[in-house]
Amino acid sequence: MLVKRKIQSTMMIKFNKKQTLKAVKTTAKTLYRLKA
Repeated sequence: MLVKRKIQSTMMIKFNKKQTLKAVKTTAKTLYRLKA
């Protein structure tokens, strides 16, 4: 049970990192467009 929970949290962290990267990229693109 504990191992399963650990794996789940690791998956969530990986997913969150991906989402964060996406958000950062989108924000960077938007800022670049506003500057240009």
